[in-house]
Amino acid sequence: MIFVPVVPPSSSQPPSTHTREVANLLTRVLEEYRKAHPSVSDAELRAALRLAARGGGGREKRMVAFLVWGLVAVLGVGIFTLTMVGGEGGGGGMEGFVLVAVFLVVLVVVAVLKSRSP
Repeated sequence: MIFVPVVPPSSSQPPSTHTREVANLLTRVLEEYRKAHPSVSDAELRAALRLAARGGGGREKRMVAFLVWGLVAVLGVGIFTLTMVGGEGGGGGMEGFVLVAVFLVVLVVVAVLKSRSP
């Protein structure tokens, strides 16, 4: 059997002017940073670029998700308590539930607003 190596044509387009401009800008920034901080390693710079490419806001997103799940849990417990105590009259400690739910709603709103601000 005869083997003929075939190199598939490159399907990617050449970089646009914007792509080249951003690449040149990043190169200049990295060079300036290396001059200002000679102890920085290549691994740290690569990690910083990966973090920048992801958008950075991972911590805020996790915090918002945690607060939303907390709010869902508190509301679930509150609804369960309402259904269990609902027929007995008194309301049995629902003031605390309402305060915790309001507090969590405020925290979620603050976290969302903070994650959207630059």
